[in-house]
Amino acid sequence: MFKITITKRTHKQIFIRVDGPLIGPTVAGLKKICFECIEKKRRPNLDLRGVTQCSQSGVALLKQLQDRVDYSGCPLFIHSLVTAGTDAEDPAPNQDH
Repeated sequence: MFKITITKRTHKQIFIRVDGPLIGPTVAGLKKICFECIEKKRRPNLDLRGVTQCSQSGVALLKQLQDRVDYSGCPLFIHSLVTAGTDAEDPAPNQDH
């Protein structure tokens, strides 16, 4: 089950906890919430420790948001997917493990 919870609000930030699989329509839901925060001049802080899986579209969204949000509690598997290829000119090849 996917769940988004706003855990804290400040003048400049909104703290958002994400739980469950970040796949399919849940990606669009998270994107909508994040861009609404950004439009209101509040930087989202995403707590991703509860994310259990992340689709390619979820990874693409997290990459798109990298410079606009703060991440906390990011699981290693998501961190490695989001940062893959950022230090090189070409993205890392797609690997299935």
